[in-house]
Amino acid sequence: MANLTATAQFSRKAFLVLAITSGLALAGFLIITFSASFRNSLFPPPNIAIAAFGKLPPVNLSSGIPAPAGVNYTLETVSGNLPNLPTIVNVFAIGPILPSFGDLDRAKQRARSAGFGDSPTSNAGGKATFTNSKQGMLLSMDMASGNFVVSSDYFNNQKVLSTNPQSEEDSISIARRFISYFNLPEINFPNKKVGTIKYKVDGNKLSEALSIASSNLMQVNFGRADLGGLPIISANFKNPNLWVLVSADGVVAAKNSTQNILKYKFSTYPLMGVSKALDQLKAGKGAYNKELKGTIFPIRSVKLGYLETDGSQNYLEPVYIFNSDEGLLAYVGAVDEALINSAPTVNPSTSKF
Repeated sequence: MANLTATAQFSRKAFLVLAITSGLALAGFLIITFSASFRNSLFPPPNIAIAAFGKLPPVNLSSGIPAPAGVNYTLETVSGNLPNLPTIVNVFAIGPILPSFGDLDRAKQRARSAGFGDSPTSNAGGKATFTNSKQGMLLSMDMASGNFVVSSDYFNNQKVLSTNPQSEEDSISIARRFISYFNLPEINFPNKKVGTIKYKVDGNKLSEALSIASSNLMQVNFGRADLGGLPIISANFKNPNLWVLVSADGVVAAKNSTQNILKYKFSTYPLMGVSKALDQLKAGKGAYNKELKGTIFPIRSVKLGYLETDGSQNYLEPVYIFNSDEGLLAYVGAVDEALINSAPTVNPSTSKF
């Protein structure tokens, strides 16, 4: 009898413990669920905007080299196939360049830092021109955007013609210091995105040289940092958005035509797919960053990226990038054609510098 009583008491205690545990678990679940619902009612999660900019203008390929007819594109990736790439990607807005108070003062400060003094020789149409008489250089700057062109008569500069540029490392360092005067920091143009071209002055044009010993100038090209894990490419290898031409004595020319990318203002767009992009490329609807030597374009890899053009653009749009040999790239607009306008549009308030 005692054993039965003990067993009954144990069963009642076990049931009570189970009931309390179950009740606490249920209460916890209800509290968590209610808290999440209450939080979402006060702070609803952001919706992913799909095609919020409406139809986009076609990617502007005019700064690149038109894809020639009659090219044989051979698929020579590691797998032998086209890769599986994302089907949607963000499109970013490009901010309009609008004049503001203090533009001229900022331009003067940057010109002075770069060795041009702070007294513009001309100031009209939103552009200011400064002179470095000692080096024989002109700086023309769009005051609102900060974009600029530096020029000099290096074709007839005997010191340039009779000397070789410094080492690649030193030339990059000189160019890096120069662009820092214009608020173009390394974090936006990292070292891993820097490239160089060795040039020899050949009359009134520049010809690529094979070595420093056979060159007079070194062009330092600055590429942008990746955005959302995707590279941002320039349309033309020899004329990117940001470059500096360096001689043995220092900078002789430069250009900055970078865009004001609004990284906080974007929308997601569906893509056409890599197979269709290759068909577009074969149909001549793409562009190259370099001249193709011959008629065969071996495709080593394909990836997604963004194209920053040399002229005005309303949006930073994605492109399919077909990588070949010796830095040769072909690129095609990536957004689904149903979301592309039939004719390009240009934001008149963006700088064309």
